[in-house]
Amino acid sequence: MTPQPDLVEVVPGLYRLRIPGGEAHMLNCYLWLGLESVELFDTGWADSAPLIEAALHAFGRKRADVAHVVVSHFHEDP
Repeated sequence: MTPQPDLVEVVPGLYRLRIPGGEAHMLNCYLWLGLESVELFDTGWADSAPLIEAALHAFGRKRADVAHVVVSHFHEDP
């Protein structure tokens, strides 16, 4: 079962989605809600898609509403 999304409004229309994550720490993903689309900044862990989808649904949005995905950085963890 997918946990309820932990969403925090940063500024109007921009939400932080806290993504729980094992031994490392809490990761963040951001959703920018436009009138017709959503911009997604960072994507969390490889298995974070269901949680991101739950966050989209919390706003009455769906996966097809994501127009762009911005990856701010990349690194491998041991």
